[in-house]
Amino acid sequence: MDWLVIGMVASGLFFGWTIGSHYTGATMGMAYSTGIIKNPRTATILIAFFVILGATFESHNVVTTVGTGIIRGEDMTPLGAMVMMLTAALVTAANTWMKWPVSTSQLACFSVVGAAVAMGAPVFWSTTVIFLFVTWIFTPVVSGVLGYAFTKLTDAFLRDKSEKTQKILGYALLAACCYAAY
Repeated sequence: MDWLVIGMVASGLFFGWTIGSHYTGATMGMAYSTGIIKNPRTATILIAFFVILGATFESHNVVTTVGTGIIRGEDMTPLGAMVMMLTAALVTAANTWMKWPVSTSQLACFSVVGAAVAMGAPVFWSTTVIFLFVTWIFTPVVSGVLGYAFTKLTDAFLRDKSEKTQKILGYALLAACCYAAY
């Protein structure tokens, strides 16, 4: 077996592991901290199930963007792909170790950009990269505003703090966490 194939498989497995270790906390952290999920193993099982569903049914658009939307597919070499995955995995692992939430999709996309620039391959700056950059700047702002607004609305309409209401909200949170994993 060629060293490049071994390196690609190892980089891919390492990146997959870092994504799993990083996003389990991001997607299930609130359900665990509120006591809806009682132990981390349950969170891991739920996220694994919904990640497999999401990867199976919804990942094709992101695969297309990362695979051919940032640079031409024929410009990405196997070595460049291995370096891109290893770079994204190392940065994700470092951020997970530091307990800093980051977007692995951003890391993957900009690792592709870095690999492309290093290889001298043309990058689709104006059609994809600028759009992704602007989206990633505004998405946290929009999320913060919506989080604030939804919290105020929920507090206004759900003043009932009964056990039944709390249980329903708990199930809604768990459903949202599972959907985030999807």
